[in-house]
Amino acid sequence: MPREESERRIFERIDIEKIEIRIGSQQLVEVEGINLSARGILCGSNDTVKPESRINLAFRLPLEREEFEVQSEGVVVRSVPAEDAGYLVAIQFTEVGEPEQLAIETFLAAICN
Repeated sequence: MPREESERRIFERIDIEKIEIRIGSQQLVEVEGINLSARGILCGSNDTVKPESRINLAFRLPLEREEFEVQSEGVVVRSVPAEDAGYLVAIQFTEVGEPEQLAIETFLAAICN
């Protein structure tokens, strides 16, 4: 599918079901994953998270034989009111370990195939 001229995404995003993550070391916010790419995640939240906030996050991915807990750091690149309620929070991963990156890519490849 062709990208619009203003589209800045480089990596394909995959819709996901209810991946819960916790954000921050001081401010803990439970959110629901909406979609995931190799470089970031879009979440639905009841609370707004300030753009440019540096965060720690953790979420679980169901892999073939087990669940894998991804722990990483990121930055909030967008936080806007959602149409129905709450907020849409876009997080770009900034620090992801090699095992975590492999788990994300494995999860996305399994869904895409």
